[in-house]
Amino acid sequence: MTGDRLCKRLILALGLLLVASGGPWEIPGSAQEPGQGKKYALLVGVDKYEKGSLLPGLPFPRRDVEELAKVFLQAGYEKDNVVIMTKERGLEDFDLMPTADHIRNQFQLLVGQLKPGDSIIVALAGHGVLMLVPADKPEEKPRAKSFFCPMDANLARKQLPRFIGFDELYKGLADSTATVKLLLVDACRSEFLAQPEGRPGGIEMPAPPPPPASVAALFSCSEKEVSWEDSELDGGHGVFFHYVIQGLTGKADEERGNHNHKVELDELYSYVKDNVLAFVAHKHFTA
Repeated sequence: MTGDRLCKRLILALGLLLVASGGPWEIPGSAQEPGQGKKYALLVGVDKYEKGSLLPGLPFPRRDVEELAKVFLQAGYEKDNVVIMTKERGLEDFDLMPTADHIRNQFQLLVGQLKPGDSIIVALAGHGVLMLVPADKPEEKPRAKSFFCPMDANLARKQLPRFIGFDELYKGLADSTATVKLLLVDACRSEFLAQPEGRPGGIEMPAPPPPPASVAALFSCSEKEVSWEDSELDGGHGVFFHYVIQGLTGKADEERGNHNHKVELDELYSYVKDNVLAFVAHKHFTA
């Protein structure tokens, strides 16, 4: 792969950041203050899948969401408003086991209490797939649909209720009355499509589905791109979420912003995109 082609592909590897009208959006990062809406986060990390699911395990989704949770809690989010779903959390509280039904339940519990002025950030780390689903009308052909893979997803069986469609999350967020609604997704992974130079878990995926006008979404991959993980990033992280975490702690404003001590979506996008590009190009594609 030539350097020019690599750069063009990696520039797209962060996918889309589609911001609702009325921006710039400030990403909620400060403590609850009188007169301000409440701040919520749903963080899902899936690193283990059932045997025979055709979905290999992944090393760092749990670390990604646990470290992201620390950012929000240290910023003053109320502990009860930050929901972390991993296998380890599920062993302590079964409702937090990241199965499809549990993810839907926790998502609905959060969006059901959102009010104007509130904010919600949903972060997903795990596998993502594209599958054909039945058309809405008998005379129409099946259509391709993008899904996040909860821990009970199984590509061998393809039971659709065990997958979470991105359009399902979009609708729930769009229908809520919250002011800020942000989806962060590192789910562009498939062992079967990884290029030889890609990291374990790297995947080629279709373009991320566009969100509704009132929802912002940041994906780790665009069409036919791969995402990356690295064991040397603060003990091991997906490269995407490593720089999301760094950006949200203030570096996005410091290095790509107006230095007002607030992180806005365009600042986060620019910071994450540029740093992922630089990290991957330097570590994996330089002689």
